[in-house]
Amino acid sequence: MKKFAFSSILFFVLISTSVAQWQKINNLPVWTTGSCLDAIGDSLAIICLTQNHILITTDAGASWTAKTMPESQIASASDISLINKNTFYIASGSGAFYKTTDGGNNWTTINPGSNRCSFANYIEMFDASNGIAMGDADNSSPLTPVILKTINGNDWAEICQQAIGGTSSNAWRLIDFVNPNVGYYFELGVNPRQLYKTINGGSAWTVLPNYTSSNTDIIRFYDENFGLVTRNSIIYRTVDGGAAWQTINFPIDIAFVGDIEFVPGSPSKVWAGTRYGLFYSADSGKTWLQQNNIERTFDLAFPTPQTGWMLTQLDGLYYTKSGGLITNVAQEKNLPTNFQLFQNYPNPFNPETTIKFHLSELAFVTLKVYDLLGKEVATLINEFQQPGIHNSTFNINNYSLPSGTYFYRLTAGDYSSTQKMVLLK
Repeated sequence: MKKFAFSSILFFVLISTSVAQWQKINNLPVWTTGSCLDAIGDSLAIICLTQNHILITTDAGASWTAKTMPESQIASASDISLINKNTFYIASGSGAFYKTTDGGNNWTTINPGSNRCSFANYIEMFDASNGIAMGDADNSSPLTPVILKTINGNDWAEICQQAIGGTSSNAWRLIDFVNPNVGYYFELGVNPRQLYKTINGGSAWTVLPNYTSSNTDIIRFYDENFGLVTRNSIIYRTVDGGAAWQTINFPIDIAFVGDIEFVPGSPSKVWAGTRYGLFYSADSGKTWLQQNNIERTFDLAFPTPQTGWMLTQLDGLYYTKSGGLITNVAQEKNLPTNFQLFQNYPNPFNPETTIKFHLSELAFVTLKVYDLLGKEVATLINEFQQPGIHNSTFNINNYSLPSGTYFYRLTAGDYSSTQKMVLLK
């Protein structure tokens, strides 16, 4: 008990006071400017700095070990992907990709299968064997990104045979793979610029024509369907894999989004690090609240629902062990214990009625209205929603509907239920 108490006191001495449940780490052995970070679990995090250093903690920031990058001429690593505390990969500004299996003491150059890469932007390992990497090509014509893939963690092959365009000057921000097969990429260096999607691991790509922004800051997808893409103070939101997009504005002009991270297992909870502070959304990116005014967040990591890391360009490194927000314990105790769809009220109705339902856990929810012939006449909800008691309003003024009997159907995960309602004009 004495040892535990001392460790806890030491940790809090080494961090400053809380900023919206985020604590600044003040005990780093060396600091220039951070370039990227990655984290696993509650305790392991690795931060790459701009002057040839890697900082490693295995105890949630209480102590740090400094390592040097494999090439002295590398100004910074552009991306890092962790497997465990001993094995991780970096993408370097020289265009090379490196792997260590002893915690950064020794490095090997992984076989890229191509010598065309002039700047390594992105590397993502999904497990010890499967990974995707991307780099900017040199002066080849046509100018295309180099897409690399591994199925054993050691040998990499260039797989993209299609001339998707240009470069990725925002490094890892303009490419995102959610699994070894499905990924998204926004091209630069060409005109017009387009957003692409692959479903076969990067071998072939298709343009997403309904994404209309001519530029992009960052691409972040929670899964194959739900994703957020930003440009300046605008968020483009999709729940169907990029087929359709909803446009959302940040509450202030944030100029640039450095990173977006979804809380693991909770796609409704999203963090956005911007030039003018950290923002949080509790409804899958539809609305945002500013959490602090720490400037120039460069990279975020949420390895667990409670553990978060925030790397900034100006003010250093921050850590949270409480999810970044104060938990409402009383509210959690009152959560429903099952899924349930209730009869609408009033019923019959005109022109408006309320549909109530309970969710016992996070789920992707659809609530739709059908006529007697089974034709869909309205979609009221089509998104992730938190556990709790929910109400949805159906107003016929938004639709051209005659009097009659209608059905509304709720689908939430594996749960599905249908109720009948009557419209009387």
